[in-house]
Amino acid sequence: MDACVALNLAATGRPTDILATLTPQFAMARQAAEETLYIETVTAGIATQEVVNPRQWVAEGVLHILELEAAETLQFVTLAAEIDDGEAATLAIARAGGHEVATDDRKARRVAQRLELPEPIRTSRLLHDYCSAANLSERDIAEVLHATEQHARFRPPTNDPLHPWWTKAL
Repeated sequence: MDACVALNLAATGRPTDILATLTPQFAMARQAAEETLYIETVTAGIATQEVVNPRQWVAEGVLHILELEAAETLQFVTLAAEIDDGEAATLAIARAGGHEVATDDRKARRVAQRLELPEPIRTSRLLHDYCSAANLSERDIAEVLHATEQHARFRPPTNDPLHPWWTKAL
């Protein structure tokens, strides 16, 4: 998973539960983890930044942080000329190891397609699958999606297959 997806999951207030509920085990490239900085919280009109630390999820046993292997480094360097380091490392590791990718970044999704990787998983798919697996009530689903929109400023684009679900759930 890349930083944008990690921030979206953090914004829900339930990242550990989401990662623990969904399978398979989640992983992030170190570069992506380092790009996962903060989400924004607005209280009484005052914006504050809440630090997001993926290493906490590692300590909780729901995430692995991966380092680039020597064989992945050349691919990473090539990709980093086109996309951010976190996405470049994520795609290089996925390509070499046959892992799935989770990203909402449009450019990274196009590069993944060019590399003939399976279509990357989107935040909307992860949250949809989590809400279903956790058997959340309609109210709880709306709360999760609203928190994602509010704290991560994320809403799936209209061409996202789960955009109708998201919109209806709110």
